[in-house]
Amino acid sequence: VKAGEEVFVSYGAKSNAELLLFYGFALGSNPYDDVPMSLELPGGEVGEVTAAREAALLRAGLSLSPHAVRAGALPLPLV
Repeated sequence: VKAGEEVFVSYGAKSNAELLLFYGFALGSNPYDDVPMSLELPGGEVGEVTAAREAALLRAGLSLSPHAVRAGALPLPLV
């Protein structure tokens, strides 16, 4: 890079929460803005029922771990 040349930085595909936390700004219209969502199974069920529900989630390609949901559309497995 020569003296006086403009340098560009790419922050990558990051949500507004990540941009604000790590870089100090957020975008008004950010296509990568998302909200974390975790799936939970109901409590108080018989262990076999909980295991069957979890197996059904796994067959659908889902897990109980957090999923990133973006504005405008749900990920296909969550529809």
